[in-house]
Amino acid sequence: MKGYGYYLVIILIIVGLVYLNDSFNRNTSDTYTKKELIQDIVDGDIKSAEIIQNSQIPTGQVKITLQDGKIQSFYTSDVNEIEDLLVENNISPRMHDVKKQSIWITILPYL
Repeated sequence: MKGYGYYLVIILIIVGLVYLNDSFNRNTSDTYTKKELIQDIVDGDIKSAEIIQNSQIPTGQVKITLQDGKIQSFYTSDVNEIEDLLVENNISPRMHDVKKQSIWITILPYL
């Protein structure tokens, strides 16, 4: 029983960290949707748009800046569809390059 107190403290710390991590993830989840994007386009509430494509093309993240300065974002399975929707409504989205994978991530498993 003598050395088990440290293990109990470590387990409690881990459980606490998992709980806090879950709480933070719930508070920062994206709730903006394509339907809300369309409504903001119709209302003329969009100031600017960014499309950040993933390496798994054509998926990516869409960031919308509204006229009031609020930034909304969501992930989409087809960034080309969102880009077409924005361009059709005279909004020019800023496109970001696909992030390249580090050479070390490719070589490291072999080392």
